[in-house]
Amino acid sequence: DTLLRTAAVLVARQSAFLDRGPASLTPLTLEDVAEELGLHASTISRAVSGRMIQTPLRALPLRAFFSRALAGGAGGEAVSRDSALDFVQRTVGAEDPENPLSDDAIVGLAQGAGLRIARRTVAKYRAALGLGSSYERRRNAVAQ
Repeated sequence: DTLLRTAAVLVARQSAFLDRGPASLTPLTLEDVAEELGLHASTISRAVSGRMIQTPLRALPLRAFFSRALAGGAGGEAVSRDSALDFVQRTVGAEDPENPLSDDAIVGLAQGAGLRIARRTVAKYRAALGLGSSYERRRNAVAQ
């Protein structure tokens, strides 16, 4: 019963994630779901641990529906960490390989898109995604 109720809340709250992918994941914590269901966060954690849900595209772990919030832009709306990671990955993927963007330039583009993140955060996310620094990306582009 707890698993079914939890999955229903996750699907309802993260419908944009299911329709459009990780960039549309909204901030949602175990505590948020627990409060909505009148349960303790540890109960929700145990319920989703190791559980999968079949979506139209593929099976996903229920943990994929949770994401911590980052500060939003000028409107103050929070965005998920996954949205910020996706933004960094898309931005670096779309850059000119011979003239890659610096972390500061990515921060500027993020602010223009309504996402407030620090340069250190961009560097951390870039490293987590396996993307080199602008110097390394430029050197690799020239070598190819």
